[in-house]
Amino acid sequence: MPTETDFKSAASITSIRLKWDAFYNTDDENDNNFAKNFDTTLKLK
Repeated sequence: MPTETDFKSAASITSIRLKWDAFYNTDDENDNNFAKNFDTTLKLK
């Protein structure tokens, strides 16, 4: 994991990776979509 001393300036940041989990409560036992994992990368220009 990079530390603040690894960066010479904010301009050296070229991408940001976001990962999160999302879910909702349901009483529907057949609902297989109640949980999702998201992973995305934003490229900065």
